[in-house]
Amino acid sequence: MKIKLKSLAYITFDKELLVFRQPDFPEAGIQVPKGTIEDGDTPEETIIREIEEETGIYYTHKPEYLGEAKTIVQSGIESYIEHRHFFHCPLKTKPAETWEHYEYHAKGKDTPILFSFFWVKCTEADGLLIANQGELLHSIKH
Repeated sequence: MKIKLKSLAYITFDKELLVFRQPDFPEAGIQVPKGTIEDGDTPEETIIREIEEETGIYYTHKPEYLGEAKTIVQSGIESYIEHRHFFHCPLKTKPAETWEHYEYHAKGKDTPILFSFFWVKCTEADGLLIANQGELLHSIKH
């Protein structure tokens, strides 16, 4: 089975987690920012890039590495293993309650992807996130 290397960000403010939906792709569920680790990039470099591309937030602090995990993902007719590196990225100020942002750098996409961001309580997030994305939420220290 194919393995894809990914980095995921738990962006928090106080005891809330930043999550998003894709209005044009409701089947994609509720997610946290994540991206593919490109050749030559570290997991940390990847998550800094993905935070900016997906949210519009320029994260200037060092992300806290939480650990890694593997999960099987089913996407259409394709199944693969995601080897994920998880990071906690706390914010000192809350950007907004909700906002929308377009990602222009998604691989294999000719048009920008609209993300609709909102906050959920960290204690409730694991049950909302798709594909085991909340797997290491318990590692965040508040």
